[in-house]
Amino acid sequence: KWLKMTILLTKYNKIIIEAFEKLSAQFHEDIQVKWLDMSKYGHSFDLLPISHWNNVLNSLLPFDCIMIGDVFWPTGQAFCEWGKTHNKTVCFLQHGQWIYIENKKKLNYYPDITMVYGTNVADMINQWPYGKESNVIVTGSPRYDNLEIVNGDYVYFSPPVIQEIVHGRPNGYIQKHYLMAIQSVIGLDSVCKLVIQPHYREANINMLKNMFPKAMFVDPAENAIKLISSSYKVVCCRNSTVVIDSIACKKHVLLMDFLYTDRSFYPREYFNNFATENDNATDLLNNISNTKIIVDYEKHASNHILLGNSSERIMSVLSNVV
Repeated sequence: KWLKMTILLTKYNKIIIEAFEKLSAQFHEDIQVKWLDMSKYGHSFDLLPISHWNNVLNSLLPFDCIMIGDVFWPTGQAFCEWGKTHNKTVCFLQHGQWIYIENKKKLNYYPDITMVYGTNVADMINQWPYGKESNVIVTGSPRYDNLEIVNGDYVYFSPPVIQEIVHGRPNGYIQKHYLMAIQSVIGLDSVCKLVIQPHYREANINMLKNMFPKAMFVDPAENAIKLISSSYKVVCCRNSTVVIDSIACKKHVLLMDFLYTDRSFYPREYFNNFATENDNATDLLNNISNTKIIVDYEKHASNHILLGNSSERIMSVLSNVV
């Protein structure tokens, strides 16, 4: 039997909002939800100190638990610190691939519970000081619960970010290796029906539109899961969360980390049969129509993303909070 509890869910970014909205829809009736929309505090909301968040969080009391989408930026650290001083449980849900790890191994303040996608990330964290301070649990993500998967007629292309928008403005740095990789596959929109969804932090969308004039472009704010689940193939880079999305949607990935542009955090073949490595653009084009069958799919996928009902797993974790 559930005890009555109130959970504060934070609207941190696109992926976390999608996950928490799905999760909250599955909550038992004894769980009440409060929402904190972080975007109302401006583009730099993740840089705000504890002095700002003290008043905000105090005004939202009473609640028993906070669920957040980041613990590494100043705001995430502020939430962890506030939780410690106010005896409130702080739960952190992984919101994308962890391709930058040096700032994650050791923190000043830790969440009580860290919920991660798959066993690979959990094993990595448990080798760090972080793993000794936070209860790391593999839950998967509610984003992938109850997916409707169909066999579509298009290739979903998620280009790597050429120039990133950081805190509301372009950072002025062109990632030339990614630009080169994208330029290498110009003409892909003539080979297949191509749907392109730029990253929500991409500053150079018009450049992409000029490169692929025959492609259909989708608003970065649209739900990527719906688009991926209706495709027949996915093209992206190894560092992208789209790889995880595609594994969850049971769509095969063609990687564009070509030998002459590969700077991925992950080594080649990291995703094994879930994603085909391509040495160059010609290899990628040749593999467009190839298919792969993976036996014991969910078992092997769990290294990267634990499939099934993530919401139920998270609710089971939360049942021990109060």
